[in-house]
Amino acid sequence: MNKIKSIYVCENAFLSEGSKNLNLIGIFERITVSSFPRNFPVFFLTVHIQFEEEKEHNVEIKVIANGVMQEEIFQYNVDGKKVQIIHKFINYKFESAGDYEFQIIADGENLGSTTINLQKKND
Repeated sequence: MNKIKSIYVCENAFLSEGSKNLNLIGIFERITVSSFPRNFPVFFLTVHIQFEEEKEHNVEIKVIANGVMQEEIFQYNVDGKKVQIIHKFINYKFESAGDYEFQIIADGENLGSTTINLQKKND
């Protein structure tokens, strides 16, 4: 069975030179901002997937904002049984407060998701 081994949203993510160890900085589940819509400068989504078969796989990242699928789908073609994906979101626009789900689809199968919550700061 294909499965997600880990999935995180964080401030920064990278693989170490040589060892290829995954480094995560500032894992978070909530963002508080002063107003909406809000462009968030940079954040990362990391996904570690274990596949049953050693072959090429198609992985999609879908964003669902407050229950509504967003138009942009991020796609990766990856090879192997164990795969690390680090997706960098740059200047991503959050339209409103609420839950933003990052859904992982691999070879047409929904493997799971993680959610962050955006809140408006109380003045």
